[in-house]
Amino acid sequence: MHNAGWGFSPGDRPNAGMNRIQAAKAAVSAVLLISALVGSIMLLTDHFLWSAAPSHAYGLIVFVVLDAGLAGAVWRMPRLALMGAALLGLVQFAAMAGDVFVGGPSSMSTALWQQYILGDVYFVALLGIQLVVVVSALVAFSFQRALKPVTAAA
Repeated sequence: MHNAGWGFSPGDRPNAGMNRIQAAKAAVSAVLLISALVGSIMLLTDHFLWSAAPSHAYGLIVFVVLDAGLAGAVWRMPRLALMGAALLGLVQFAAMAGDVFVGGPSSMSTALWQQYILGDVYFVALLGIQLVVVVSALVAFSFQRALKPVTAAA
């Protein structure tokens, strides 16, 4: 049966499942590298972060290193790395959202802190990127899991 929308039938592409997995892993790896890049830019340019909340800066260093490491691990240990990426994205999103709602340094009012942090383009971008990390990693994991190994008939 011909699939008019795509111009091929499912039988014409025996490696379609594998290609989808490779594309999904590439997407997750790219998003993790983008996350690491945006986090690095924040670390290099946000002097207030270092002066007002150095523990948050050190935490961001850990997230950047883990993002970069998982971007490579997706290709060597896909199942573990994809679940790790989803978990890391969720933890980083929760930590960053906590920064917004719980408040910042004691020297600032909560309203002023929220205005500052939500006005930081890199912070807001990194917050959104974490949601993309979680969703893309879970999608890639589901593709990886759905692919059953082919065994020889006995």
